[in-house]
Amino acid sequence: MKKKKYRNLGIIDREAKTALLRSEEAEVALNTKIDRKEYDVYEYGASGSDLEFLSDINSGETHVKLIDHDFDVGNGVCVFKAGNVCTLTPPQINLSTGGVTGNTNYQYRISVIDEKGGQSAVGPLFSISTGNAFLSSANFNRLSWEPVPGAVGYVIYGRSGTEMKYLAVTGLSTWYDTGAIPRTPPITIAQTVPLTPSRGVFRSEVTSTNNEGIQLKDALKVNLNNAVIHHDDTDSFVNAINDSFKGNKKVVVPPGQFNLFDDVIIHTKMNIYGNGDESVVRSVLPFNNVFYSNNTEGVRISNLKIVGNGYGLQPINRKDDPNAKGSGSGIVMARGKGFKISKVTVLNCGGDGNTSERNGVAGIWATYGCESYSITDNDVRQCRNGINEDNYYQRDPLNGYIARNYVEKCRFGIVTDNSDKGRGLRIADNVVRKCAYSGIDINKSSYVDVYHNTVEECGDILGREYKYWEAETTYQKDDVIAANGRFYKAKTAGTTAPILSSPVSPSHVNGSVVDGTVEWEYVTGTFAPAIHMYSSANFRMVRVKVRKNQLINNFWTAIKGIQNLRYCRIEENEIDGCGNHGIQVQAFRYGSVSRNEVYNAAGSGIHGTPVSIDGTTVSIDRTKFVENQVSFCYQHGIYLEAAYYCHIIGNESFNNSLRGYNQYSGISIGGGTVYAKIMNNTVDGDQQRFGIAIVGSTTINNDIAGNTSRNNAGPTVDYGIENKQQIFGTNRNTNGVYDHTAA
Repeated sequence: MKKKKYRNLGIIDREAKTALLRSEEAEVALNTKIDRKEYDVYEYGASGSDLEFLSDINSGETHVKLIDHDFDVGNGVCVFKAGNVCTLTPPQINLSTGGVTGNTNYQYRISVIDEKGGQSAVGPLFSISTGNAFLSSANFNRLSWEPVPGAVGYVIYGRSGTEMKYLAVTGLSTWYDTGAIPRTPPITIAQTVPLTPSRGVFRSEVTSTNNEGIQLKDALKVNLNNAVIHHDDTDSFVNAINDSFKGNKKVVVPPGQFNLFDDVIIHTKMNIYGNGDESVVRSVLPFNNVFYSNNTEGVRISNLKIVGNGYGLQPINRKDDPNAKGSGSGIVMARGKGFKISKVTVLNCGGDGNTSERNGVAGIWATYGCESYSITDNDVRQCRNGINEDNYYQRDPLNGYIARNYVEKCRFGIVTDNSDKGRGLRIADNVVRKCAYSGIDINKSSYVDVYHNTVEECGDILGREYKYWEAETTYQKDDVIAANGRFYKAKTAGTTAPILSSPVSPSHVNGSVVDGTVEWEYVTGTFAPAIHMYSSANFRMVRVKVRKNQLINNFWTAIKGIQNLRYCRIEENEIDGCGNHGIQVQAFRYGSVSRNEVYNAAGSGIHGTPVSIDGTTVSIDRTKFVENQVSFCYQHGIYLEAAYYCHIIGNESFNNSLRGYNQYSGISIGGGTVYAKIMNNTVDGDQQRFGIAIVGSTTINNDIAGNTSRNNAGPTVDYGIENKQQIFGTNRNTNGVYDHTAA
């Protein structure tokens, strides 16, 4: 056994691959700098045959000199993973169905991946004739086989014997076919080797030779890095963690890249930390998670960089069966108590949600009833969901804390998806940017506090590439820019106006406008809310607070609360620029929308309507809309429809209805709103049709008192009251006290 001397450290080399560093401080570290053969270098003839071994490359080396060897032009150099081509025998497949059976015939074949990344020949065909015609997570085919000694993974092909599509790669001996679409473009056995690490790495032809050396057609050195050649550090990690668990020690990940070919299991009270972004842990095979922990306490993971493989599948949601294999997540914590994940960078985990094979879960996933945990100060980017808390496997979480994280360019930013049994989640002081769907998504969860977060430029589901608007800047025809929470396309090339000219930046929501010498056309699309809170007919969301958040230039509604929400509060938020309503509520009961500042919304500043839930229309009921400031919105300042016993008190609406003169009102109440208190509001703006509008013959019995409306479309239209069956106090308009019998 080779020994290397380190200061206070000693090397233990197990099974020629495992490297553990032990220190007197009772820490366990990982190290990849062990001398071991990684690659073989061969010469090949002009036909690609007559391979001759030249040299080898050890782990940690970046180049090799080929001394005293003559090459002929037309010959070449090739590099292979060390060892022989994979000769493992694929196993027999046992097939069964789950859910509702049928009479559809499905066929499958398997090949094996060995520890060097080589792939075997494809095994025989196995079939089942009782499959459901429409496979899903409820109706699926189950494939199982005996583990093959020496195998680290299996490649699965199906579903027709005439064209076996490449379906999946797994490190388990069980796989569920839930109908996921094959890889895109489809990969068949006859077409190409699957996208897994293979023994053959690259080769290059010799184009000239002389006494000084050889010249190759393609440079070899550009491929000699971990992005192409995958050394395997799985055993090193597993043994370090197991050793640490036995001795109650820490696991230290030194600088370098560590490649994993399977999920690494984390034990109770494990403390894993590294040297920040210099300590890189990377998942190589598609669909693997990086770290997985189930039913543990006190786990600590910090100061690492985790890089996923970009693939992920939705695991089957079975009660009390937290099998997260295949989700492609960075860190999976299932039923974890008291864990802390901090200062971890997580990239490219779970896919992007756009195709079935890239629809895993998250960069960091807390599931199956996690309790009293914290996920703080992390940097999560380009994952399916950035940070995800849920009750997958039918167990709700308690008392989570997700704070001070930076999340960017994920499908969803921060997600909580539970039942009303979950409690105590705090989402605080996070920055979420450029996510395709919602920056913060609260689904069926109760007792959640969302505060002091910044959500910016989220909600563009199509994920467009765009530039930012700048004054005195040249743009080309068809350039797309983002400005004020909207998209605009340049119909003509040109230069934008100086900052002191008008308009300062495009903000229109239909048609086109000229800005300097550029004509900007408003671009429509498919969008999602920046902060989304929603429930369903079967779940009642209660006591969710969304407060003191800052929402900047998001591409659809800034804050949306809909469907069966009770005792929820949307308060003291700042909204600047959004592509639809500033705040939208539906079926919002016994709640509060108060003291918010909404500026430059493409729809109404605050927009409330009823909604149909399970065939029943549910209104806005006993909710307070108090002391909001709404200005420069393109539709109504505040619009409420079918609002019962609500308080609309002390709001300020200034210069709204920018979409068109005399079209929208500062405050518009209609749709059968009854018994509302519309009091002490101030409305000002010469674009608005009415300052305060009471619309519809069934909008009756509302208290209207103490309001001031001025400078609207004219002194006689400060108030528009269609049905005078109201309870009037003293209201004022531009010319003084308003006579309610006049209009």
